[in-house]
Amino acid sequence: MGRTWEKSRNTTPRPRGADLKVIKRDFTTTPELLITNPICNNVDFFSIVRDFDEKEYCFANSGSMSFYMPNIYKICPGNNQGYVSYTPASGGYYTSSVVGPVIPGTTCFFFGMNVTVTGVTIY
Repeated sequence: MGRTWEKSRNTTPRPRGADLKVIKRDFTTTPELLITNPICNNVDFFSIVRDFDEKEYCFANSGSMSFYMPNIYKICPGNNQGYVSYTPASGGYYTSSVVGPVIPGTTCFFFGMNVTVTGVTIY
């Protein structure tokens, strides 16, 4: 014979208040490391640069971000270490070498062609 819902519900262990506090405490004290997209006003940021207008896109903090940005020709890591995922015009999906941090912060790495960047990861 199977158990009825009422009997099962009464014998199911319920979390105690102390258990819930521990879970809540762990969740609220865990830092979130999320990549951000700040205004490019500092050579310390990880950045990618678009070819035809020299538009710079900057990133800060640890994490990964997916997006679509065509016509990128260089990576400037600043004081960060990271890489980009990209697609050249010939097709395929690639990951750049891990670059940075660099001194001086204005040092950049060139693709040798324009690529479409599809993601940035900063350590």
